[in-house]
Amino acid sequence: MIAFHPSALAEIERARDWYDQKRDGLGVDLVDEVERVLALIETAPRSFPRARESRLASTTISSSATSAPVETSPGQLAGRLLRR
Repeated sequence: MIAFHPSALAEIERARDWYDQKRDGLGVDLVDEVERVLALIETAPRSFPRARESRLASTTISSSATSAPVETSPGQLAGRLLRR
């Protein structure tokens, strides 16, 4: 299972709303792509590269995070693997 930090979830929701303002349905396309990438991450989390340390929007991404591109936007999903 993938869990989101509340600020990350809010950022996805803001992006969805922004894309919908640009063109009706584009926000849905973004959410569909995020869900597709999340499914890939759940299947093979170690197949994604380490993120470069940076500050994007409201989130600091550490170099211990992995990242995956979201093809319908210039964004990336970044996170850390946590042990269960």
